[in-house]
Amino acid sequence: MLSISNTFVAHQDALAEDVNQNFSDIQTWANNLVSWKSWTPTYGGSTDYGTGTYSVQKGRYCQIEKIVHFTAYVITTNHNGTGNLRSNLPVAVSTNLVETPISIYISQLNLSGANQVVASIHPSLNLVVWAEVIDNSSSIAIGVDTVATLRWSGSYEVD
Repeated sequence: MLSISNTFVAHQDALAEDVNQNFSDIQTWANNLVSWKSWTPTYGGSTDYGTGTYSVQKGRYCQIEKIVHFTAYVITTNHNGTGNLRSNLPVAVSTNLVETPISIYISQLNLSGANQVVASIHPSLNLVVWAEVIDNSSSIAIGVDTVATLRWSGSYEVD
């Protein structure tokens, strides 16, 4: 929370050093507010998360109060995870979070004829869950693929 003492008095000229100090305090607060950090995004499976050989593995996030904004980009050339596709997040999600959809991009991922690919943050798993939707039916899980390009980004609440 920003807390700056008011050094100004109504109907009096403000002292330059008081004005400069308040602006300096605001600038420091703003710089800390939007400090982007790096993290290591990964993906894996629900049965066995496994490990992958990543040729690209980039993640950035910032936390503003109780909201995390993030973006992730990975390319794998060999992954041994098994089960349904999951990907990690930079900070643990709130226990009060409802399942939250995010933005995604995929390439080189084997699908079973999907019209849409969707992903959402699943609070009880603390992971992103990926699925495909075929012909207006309910979504079905996507399996882990040995080779894939995945990008995911969004925002979510933390405790």
